[in-house]
Amino acid sequence: MNGEHQGRIALVTGGSKGLGREVALRLAQAGATVVANYRSDKKAAEEILLELRMFSKDCMIVQADITDPSQVDFLFGELQSKFGRVDILVNNVGDFIFKPLMETRDSEFVQTIESNLFTAFFCTTRALALMGDGYGRVINIGAVGADRMLLRKLTTPYYIAKAGLVMLSKVMALDCKEGVTINVVSPGILENGVRPTGATVIDYSDVSNAVMFLTEVQAQNVNGANIEVSGGWVLGMQ
Repeated sequence: MNGEHQGRIALVTGGSKGLGREVALRLAQAGATVVANYRSDKKAAEEILLELRMFSKDCMIVQADITDPSQVDFLFGELQSKFGRVDILVNNVGDFIFKPLMETRDSEFVQTIESNLFTAFFCTTRALALMGDGYGRVINIGAVGADRMLLRKLTTPYYIAKAGLVMLSKVMALDCKEGVTINVVSPGILENGVRPTGATVIDYSDVSNAVMFLTEVQAQNVNGANIEVSGGWVLGMQ
């Protein structure tokens, strides 16, 4: 544990599995008290809590479906009651879809947009209200190539949401308090993802390295950025 974030409070949405779990553990190892949000998998959440508490006994798990603003209010109410503030927010939640658009059900379209875009807005607005002057970090998990207007025939709702997330992040970064930054980390194909031909598979640790960089004090002048972690996979896709 390097102590970079000793005494800081970090919230990771979707923090019980996959990339969220990796990021939550990295923050705890750096000294942060981590709150891992989860929606439904209580077993996975309890498992990550045991690991997090190896670093800080004050780490927590909080169940909330953060596509619902009332449950977001509950989540942040728990944080405010326990800690009084939030220093780091990682908006990791986001459902993926891989099917032709015209075969996509209404509910799938809505859920994909809500889980990737609405949740980031809901959580960020509430987190900013609890961040003090001098330091605060919001890192939104995007998707490689989402800042480019390309046709995504099998992932259309997902990329609509992630493109919106990049715009949302940049606009919100304009009005941050002194010392508070909002950035995007956009992974390529992760180990649990669909693997197109020629794509480099990215380890969770590669993405968490970028997240951790953005949380550092030395990264205070990186604001409104979108950092792609993809091994350069999409550079030729123009």
